[in-house]
Amino acid sequence: MEKPAVKGERVQIHLSPGGQLASFRAKLIDWPATERFNAPPAPAPKPAPAPEPVVTTLGSTLTAGTVTTTGGILQLKLIGGGHAQAITSVDGSGAQDSGGEGAAAPAKPTDPNATAGALAGLTREFADLKSTRDEAAASKASVEAQIADLQSRSANAAPAGVNYNESPTQKALAQAKETLQALSDQIALIEKRMSAVRARAIDLGGSIE
Repeated sequence: MEKPAVKGERVQIHLSPGGQLASFRAKLIDWPATERFNAPPAPAPKPAPAPEPVVTTLGSTLTAGTVTTTGGILQLKLIGGGHAQAITSVDGSGAQDSGGEGAAAPAKPTDPNATAGALAGLTREFADLKSTRDEAAASKASVEAQIADLQSRSANAAPAGVNYNESPTQKALAQAKETLQALSDQIALIEKRMSAVRARAIDLGGSIE
């Protein structure tokens, strides 16, 4: 509860939490360890600097480049001849949106083990995407049923003292439609990525599903 009080060869301490008085022989106390324990914490170490981007020789007129992956999308920034550059986004299907000359689709690994590892990773990703898609589809079906019920109640209910569009039923219906649209957008994005993963697996000589 407080600093120990040295009384000759003994030390008195009030124990937490009840405050009971305890007395110990001073030589039984590990004073260096006590000081280390009570010392203020050391400042947190500074974070390590971010690693430099990987630079690799690409040959021909393309002399260097950087590669990053974001959300499963391979981003290639190619620099050619010291002045021209191209930025391309390559999805898992090997399709690309070229931002300049010299963009290339991802090549199939020459190492069979690397190919097998890539296919295993694509299979896991596809399974996760499918599970998420199925959950979103189930939620969408539930919201569609909710909308049908709200529309039925809205058609049968007469306005009572408030503007029709501001009734609780209409507000709930509007919110349900917004949720339905969000789920539809999410499912579309997931299925687009699933198609890209499936196509990339075929490019690697395998299959998914």
